[in-house]
Amino acid sequence: MPVDRLIPRFIALILFLFMLPVLSLTALFLAVIWKENPIFRQLRVGYRGELFSIFKLRSIPSGHRPVPQWTRALGLMLRESCLDEVPQLLNIIQNKMAFVGPRPLMVKEVKCLQKSQAGFDDRFRVLPGMTGLAQVRVGIYRMRTAHETVRHRYDLHYVKSASFLKDLWILLLTPVSVASRFRLALERGRGTVNFVENRSGAHLSGHRMFQSRALAFEK
Repeated sequence: MPVDRLIPRFIALILFLFMLPVLSLTALFLAVIWKENPIFRQLRVGYRGELFSIFKLRSIPSGHRPVPQWTRALGLMLRESCLDEVPQLLNIIQNKMAFVGPRPLMVKEVKCLQKSQAGFDDRFRVLPGMTGLAQVRVGIYRMRTAHETVRHRYDLHYVKSASFLKDLWILLLTPVSVASRFRLALERGRGTVNFVENRSGAHLSGHRMFQSRALAFEK
């Protein structure tokens, strides 16, 4: 196996072992409050169109069961802080994902987008990633509402121009996006501000500063 594939797997293993105590305690706590397996798998489309199971912490109970409001708030914090995605380090160790790349999509999403997006299958030329250019350019929070054409454009740009330096830059930008997302979630949860206004407000100024630098870097 090429060295450029072995190094990320080794780093992912070190990070997973470092995070294991926190991950274990979190999973145990979730198992108690959800009363089900805290780790769930979801089928995604990966490198060369191969299917694989992505690992995530369960941030909401299955089956829309009624649960106390504070547990739903906890699940929201898990999602907005991206801690629910830490188990994906296992996917990197398995060589199914990379730290940086297009986000792996569900089968039904792929079938739909293959019909509407030109060059969509080019994304399968690289390993899917825990983070990517679309996340840091669109913003992790707004990835849910951004049009698929916008996300596809950034994913395709990444595939055509991937490099070690760009990967490093995306990794440096990712914590800024995560921090903005988490901050907005906290404010929304407190009900002290209008969330919609904040999405485009001053709280993203730091994120935008980094995004402007990223745009220059892409050129």
